[in-house]
Amino acid sequence: MLSKLWPIVVKESTELRRDRLSLGTYLFLPTILLFLYGYAISLDVKNIRTVVCDLDQSNDSRELVRKLFASEYFSDAGRVTDPRAIDDALRRGEAAAALVVNPGFAREIDAGRPAPLLMILDGSNPQATQAALTYLYGIVGDFQLDLLRNFALKTGARAARVEVRERFWYNPRLESNKNLVTGLIAFVLMIVAVIATAIAIVREKETGSIEQMVVTPVSAFHILAGKMVPYVVLALVASGLMIAAAIVFFDVPFNGSPWVFGAALFIFLVAALGLGILISTIARTQQMAFTAATFISLLPTQILSGFIFPIDSMPEVIQYATFTIPARYFIEICRSVMLKGTGAGPLWHDFAALLGFAVVFLSAAAARIRVKGLLFYYSEKSSCRAENSCGFVQELFDAGGTSCEERRGKQLTAGGETVAV
Repeated sequence: MLSKLWPIVVKESTELRRDRLSLGTYLFLPTILLFLYGYAISLDVKNIRTVVCDLDQSNDSRELVRKLFASEYFSDAGRVTDPRAIDDALRRGEAAAALVVNPGFAREIDAGRPAPLLMILDGSNPQATQAALTYLYGIVGDFQLDLLRNFALKTGARAARVEVRERFWYNPRLESNKNLVTGLIAFVLMIVAVIATAIAIVREKETGSIEQMVVTPVSAFHILAGKMVPYVVLALVASGLMIAAAIVFFDVPFNGSPWVFGAALFIFLVAALGLGILISTIARTQQMAFTAATFISLLPTQILSGFIFPIDSMPEVIQYATFTIPARYFIEICRSVMLKGTGAGPLWHDFAALLGFAVVFLSAAAARIRVKGLLFYYSEKSSCRAENSCGFVQELFDAGGTSCEERRGKQLTAGGETVAV
């Protein structure tokens, strides 16, 4: 088996080594995309531009405003004395929020009565609006605790209160990049592996180099394995660069077992490359392969894998659709192993799903190669190119027992047509 597999691996490796542009793209593009996405995408809402209309001008109101801008979540966008000016500031985009302190704010506090505040938010960005409201509740809560302490010091009374002490495990500072970067590893690898494999093999169809396979005594298994081995090695190296960049530049921890992560990565890459090969057996041109690979890998992975949007927040019907996305399972493994240090036991169902995708994609690709052949069109010109390539292929298969002359005159099936070679 190795005598037939190894020449194909050598051929694919040689073509990759000669195509330095593609080699550099496959190696470094994932890391470049990691940097671009990692620094450009952030779900942390900070520096919300806020206008303040303090109609009370008391010590309490000024202390509240000071606490507001002392946090990293709100930035001072100016002060106004007329509440009607707030509408202009929000409409022109000069501010995304406005805090109005009504007259008598301090007087109501001293009297022990509720002192209402008005927070006006730009609802055109719901995510930022919800975050701003949550942050404001936290700041007002701290302000109320300070009032209780001051009241206790003045009167000597002890006010009973419930104090919540939070502990955030695995991501103590709640940094969104920890969650995004681990998902980016799966997202980028899925896209690059599928598109690169599909285009590379279809390019061989267009240039005619794949016709060398037609005159060789190899099975669909040898073709699939021989073409995948160089890309798997290349993808593993690119993955190592991405993980190193995530740890060094984005401070993403790696708390789990490298062996568990490596096993999941290998299965995921085999599944992704298998999908790329399957697409290449269907597409006739590089443009068609790129379009199909992008549509199949990019959009579903970005939207339905849980990379950005939580799956639990999706409609129930869409949640069922996410089970068909391979990246969903690898993202779960990435986040669990890297951030939580989870072992292989609790993740067995994710491993099983990835293994299932790999088997299905490779089996489907092998079936199409057996049924349709490597070529879907085989003109007289391409037949001549196949004859000219016999010398090169024969050197690789001297030990195979079948020469080009012995195969000449035999009939090959390609794209449903029987052609004599």
